[in-house]
Amino acid sequence: MYKYKTYMYKDANKRNNKSKKIIKKCKKRWLKVNREFQEWEDFEKELNITSEQEAAIQLDKELIEATIRARESANMTQRELAEKSGMKQSAIARIEKMKVSPSVDTLNHLLFQLGYRLKVVPLSEKNN
Repeated sequence: MYKYKTYMYKDANKRNNKSKKIIKKCKKRWLKVNREFQEWEDFEKELNITSEQEAAIQLDKELIEATIRARESANMTQRELAEKSGMKQSAIARIEKMKVSPSVDTLNHLLFQLGYRLKVVPLSEKNN
C-alpha cells in the first residue's frame, strides 16, 4: 500500500501539465486501494497542486469536452472524424478519454475538421 501511494504522489507532481489525467486515474484507484485518506479531498490536498496547475488541468478538460460536443453535434463518429482528419480512430478515442493530452496543433486540426477553431480570450471573459 505504501509503495502505491508514493508512486501516485510522485507521479502526479512530476507531470504538472498532465496532472488532471493522473489525478483522475488515481482517484479511481486510490479510493479502492488505500484507506489512509478518508476523503478524496484529503488526498488532493496532499498533491499540492498550484492554482496555475489546476487552471491548466481544467483547460485541458474543457477543451476535450468541447471537442467531444462538437463531434457529437456534427453527428460524427470517432471513426468518421478520423477519416476526415487523417488520424487514427484510436488516437481520437485516447484524447476523448483524456488518456493523452493533445497538442494545440492536433486539437486545432480536429476542431477545424468539425467547423470550429480555438480562440484566446482574457481571463475576465472566460465565463462568457
